[in-house]
Amino acid sequence: MKEAICHICLKNRPMTKNHVPALGGFNSGPIIYTKGKNIVRSMEYPNEPVRTSMNHNGMYYLNGCGECNNGVGSIYASEYIRWANAVDNSFNQNVIFDVKDLKPLLFIKQLIFDFLIINNISFSQEHILLAKFLLDKNMCIKLAPKYNIYIGVNIYGDGRVVGGPSFIEETADNWLSSDRIYLSEIVHYPFAYQLVLDKKINAPHRSHLVDITHFSEDIEIVLPDLPLVKCVGALPNSFEPA
Repeated sequence: MKEAICHICLKNRPMTKNHVPALGGFNSGPIIYTKGKNIVRSMEYPNEPVRTSMNHNGMYYLNGCGECNNGVGSIYASEYIRWANAVDNSFNQNVIFDVKDLKPLLFIKQLIFDFLIINNISFSQEHILLAKFLLDKNMCIKLAPKYNIYIGVNIYGDGRVVGGPSFIEETADNWLSSDRIYLSEIVHYPFAYQLVLDKKINAPHRSHLVDITHFSEDIEIVLPDLPLVKCVGALPNSFEPA
């Protein structure tokens, strides 16, 4: 694999495949995807087919080293998979899932791991405290309240991955606002999760987790209370209730 600066430890190392979401979290099969520039082009030329590509083994990025991916990354990914399976069982087997043994802190760290992987290296360098938060699996530090996480349960097959500054809706009546904020978004069965910097957004169909300032092993996230959402279109923050 190529050598580059790892988005997690910020060291120059050989890169490895980092699946986003985790490989065992329903992200191992063929995925047809398109890039943002193709979405923009389709708006300019609506009669032309959208250019797509395919990954045969799930969606992944070459932005993290093997040591991070196989170290703390594997711990967080295992917890994400447990949460994903809990949601899947509840919908497909009519099981009331048991949340008592789930570990919200590790789950949220996996979400942050994914956000660092999908963004560019300058994001990791600017927000190095997030990486430190990940590299110690037991760390429950007070981070700046600028980091806000939103999450919902996405029970449909459509998805999106967005990293970087975005123009997003501010109210239901104003679909595209002139306000550009930093929003990262990952929508893939069975979750839709977002990281927003500096401000809170209008997110009627997602739960706003506490700012990343009170993380501890007993943080409360009750899966049955997470709202059901449906991904609408390709632009970020476009959801409707499922």
